[in-house]
Amino acid sequence: MTSLERLAAHLSTELRGELPPAVRQTLALHLIDTIGAWIATAATAEARALKTFRAEQHGLAGNARDPALDVMINCALVRLSEIDDIHLASMTTPGAIVIPAVLTIAASLPANAGTLAAAILAGYEAMTRLGAAIDGPRVLYRGMWPSYMAAPFGVAAAAARLFDLSAATTAHALALALALGAPGVGYHSAPTTSRWLAAGSAARNGLLAAQAARAGLTADLAILDGPFLAGVYGITADAAALTEGLGQ
Repeated sequence: MTSLERLAAHLSTELRGELPPAVRQTLALHLIDTIGAWIATAATAEARALKTFRAEQHGLAGNARDPALDVMINCALVRLSEIDDIHLASMTTPGAIVIPAVLTIAASLPANAGTLAAAILAGYEAMTRLGAAIDGPRVLYRGMWPSYMAAPFGVAAAAARLFDLSAATTAHALALALALGAPGVGYHSAPTTSRWLAAGSAARNGLLAAQAARAGLTADLAILDGPFLAGVYGITADAAALTEGLGQ
């Protein structure tokens, strides 16, 4: 069994039932903090540009709502705040990616509070574990952006939990999300940088990965254990970081 399959088994089968009070309280703090960051961006020039872009895309689609587009823009809106949470050991910012994605996807699903909590926890687990596996603090100084690379992975995990996918299907969603990831976007300092749109686009790819897996598409389940990351990105992944201490 690959590391992705072991993680998928945990995310799809064990994150059920009542969460411990301490975990629920921590999730609530991150949820409130992230929504605060979301609100804080509303009046910025970058937020207005992102909302204009979304409106134009909806117009091209006959004003039909597109959950993937909404995930992209909503995650971008939170991430541009630069006051979202950060997990230093993985050098990822999971809240800005996972929480708006979960809330956006769940808006069209019959999801209850327990499912939302489990989906957020799944996204945090996946994003921070992948960031740790690629040694996020180290690769950051090589010009890579750990949150950008881990965003599809985190959203795929969260969406798979919302969709109630099986362990096997969740594993393929995670593998496809890794295949759709990228290490970075370069350095941006423009007044309305495309960096945040890129982060949102990475989150959208995670939703697409889960939807594709749900439809029956499969991916390389050994992508993290094999030579792919080392050969393409020069990253020697610590696959054990993906599953060590699951449930703790």
